[in-house]
Amino acid sequence: MKIRHYKKSDREYLKKICVETASPAFQANEKTREAVCVLFNDYYTDHEPESIFVAVGDDNIPFGYILCGKDAQRMIRLMHVEYLPKLVGFKDEEIAWYEGYLQSNLRYIDKYPAHLHIDILEGHQRQGIGHQLVDALVTHLKEKKIKGLFLIVSRDNEKGVCFYRKYGFKEIDSTDGSLVMALDLSVE
Repeated sequence: MKIRHYKKSDREYLKKICVETASPAFQANEKTREAVCVLFNDYYTDHEPESIFVAVGDDNIPFGYILCGKDAQRMIRLMHVEYLPKLVGFKDEEIAWYEGYLQSNLRYIDKYPAHLHIDILEGHQRQGIGHQLVDALVTHLKEKKIKGLFLIVSRDNEKGVCFYRKYGFKEIDSTDGSLVMALDLSVE
């Protein structure tokens, strides 16, 4: 196993991982599987591939990744312009939920301008891979002089919450069943 930078040839693997690790509601049908990729994957692979790291096996095929928007404000703007319009046919309340999610991110971006998503396939979890992925991203962000990083995780995701706390992320807010956790990168 190794951690490496994302390559364009990884794109379909990352979409597969995104779908396989999504909540069951996003796995219901082809439309929802595409939606989870539009919402949680495509912006990063389209606009910030240099801030993506993948975990690969000997076959060089990704089984985990960490995606990052170094400028969450830019990400939110482009999500509204390029990605949310792709969700034609989704219920207004589903789109409104995601728009609310995006807008809530604006509260944190002054101190924590970068936003991350991390997913690892089930058979590879709890092996230190997540820690290595976050290490790679944190090193990259520090080199770019990014001062902070945040994420939103479901309160029900006990393994995830425990992982982030152990890594050093602090709980800075909570929203509708989720925790907002952040890591200050300006502190050594």
